[in-house]
Amino acid sequence: MGSEDYYRSIASSNWMQDITVPTLILHALDDPFIRMTPETRGKLLANSRVRLVETRHGGHCAFLSPEPGDAGFWAEKTLLDFLLMTVED
Repeated sequence: MGSEDYYRSIASSNWMQDITVPTLILHALDDPFIRMTPETRGKLLANSRVRLVETRHGGHCAFLSPEPGDAGFWAEKTLLDFLLMTVED
């Protein structure tokens, strides 16, 4: 098995349609390690249980607030808002 076969076999696009619990996915388009394929993005957007939030910048795990004077905890605030919204539903 080559690397392409390996990555194709473990790709998240193989099971995105099976997510049944409310799920938040934060993804930065400039992430140097995690690339989102059109197939995976399409499956995520088609799944009503998934909320996909993509940012132009953020790299790998550096989702800082773009707001001046903010402490920079954008990802944490986004997650908390999502969890509170999920509890209310």
